[in-house]
Amino acid sequence: MKLVAFSEKSVIYGCVTVTACSSGYCLGSANWIVETGHEKFVYVASSSTLTTHLRSLDQPPLRHADVMLLSCLTTSPSHSPNDMVGKFCVAAATTLSQGGNVLVPVYPTGIIYDLIECLSIHLENSGLANMPIYFVSPVAKRSLQHSNIFSEWLSLSKQTRVYLPEAPFVHAELVRNGRLKHFDSIAALSSEFKLPCVVFTGHPSLRFGPVVHLLESWATSQNNVVIFTEPEFPYLEALAPFQPMSMKAVYYPINTALSFNQANTLVREALKPRHLVTSRHYLDASSEFHLSYNSVTSYDEYDTLEMAVDRRFDTVEIDPKLARSLVPKELCPGVAAAPINGVLVTKNNHHTLEAVDASLQTSKRPSLFPRQMAAGSVDIELLQKHLRDAGFSELKLEPTESGHCIHLENEDTLILIDEASTHVRCSSSEAVRSRVKLCLLKCLHLL
Repeated sequence: MKLVAFSEKSVIYGCVTVTACSSGYCLGSANWIVETGHEKFVYVASSSTLTTHLRSLDQPPLRHADVMLLSCLTTSPSHSPNDMVGKFCVAAATTLSQGGNVLVPVYPTGIIYDLIECLSIHLENSGLANMPIYFVSPVAKRSLQHSNIFSEWLSLSKQTRVYLPEAPFVHAELVRNGRLKHFDSIAALSSEFKLPCVVFTGHPSLRFGPVVHLLESWATSQNNVVIFTEPEFPYLEALAPFQPMSMKAVYYPINTALSFNQANTLVREALKPRHLVTSRHYLDASSEFHLSYNSVTSYDEYDTLEMAVDRRFDTVEIDPKLARSLVPKELCPGVAAAPINGVLVTKNNHHTLEAVDASLQTSKRPSLFPRQMAAGSVDIELLQKHLRDAGFSELKLEPTESGHCIHLENEDTLILIDEASTHVRCSSSEAVRSRVKLCLLKCLHLL
């Protein structure tokens, strides 16, 4: 296992380069870029374009991929995260003002940092700043410390606070002034327990963890409330074993992952991959929420896909000793070329062109490379001039789909010219072919 930072490039077995970039979803969450010399594959996992405490979604490295795999879109597309956070704060403040307790089943990292920050500010504005907030988890202390240490993962404003120096999160100040207290167990909490209060604890499924004990203790009072914010657990099913209960239950799912509208806009207008791969469920046109793209492949769970990436090039490095022997010749302003004669050596998927061993270049062996090479493009008007000067009087120029065709009628010869190649079809003598060749060479640069 290797730990990597954002934008750090890691070479895997000499075949591909892998880079992680911020996805903006949670602390440390990343999208991944896998590149060869000329191909680019992008995996977009849980990502968010919302403004939170996190480093924003890094879009430029994801653009113009040959293949993009898009997954982990929001599971609650009809619920706006901003609206849900607002309702969460209002419900908690209303319950506390009526003397009730607030139980929030959450994971010990992720959205909890935003919930604590937004709730503390809302309670202060509502005149409830003295209400205690508890965070109960075996990793509560480490989670709060962890979020303050890794500034690379945070938004620019919070990174700036680290170097002032100030704690990037509000919860650090809340801990210092005693408004937020963290405990590793219910037993530790009982020594400083004050009511009414807000308790963040786990597990969101309500099947294990401190939340089970607190829910059983507070279920008999209708003044108390349990607020569900994790969208992956159906709250009615989670509460079923605790029924009947007088305690109120509300469901405000907060999922900051990309919505379908955001994903469509991001893929079509910003990232623009050549081909998109995504779940079949995201492409259901009968649903109000679905993806749409001009080149897309769908998959089901456990499918294995083979992508038809047209790989035509690879990267070859030139050995410094060989590079020093090259004498480039200018073809046009800013463009130079030189012939190169070498041996291609491949090791660990890394290609190097090295100088030819002197023992291979003997008089008994044919040359490994032509003495001269022609480079450049053929100027049609210049070629016609050289052909007339060489004695070819009857020339007929015709356009083709990819270039031009010059017909030498008296010699029954065709010269086919396009951007990538030149062909001479001659049924006359070899002397005619040689004269045509010399005319063509006059239009090119000899290296």
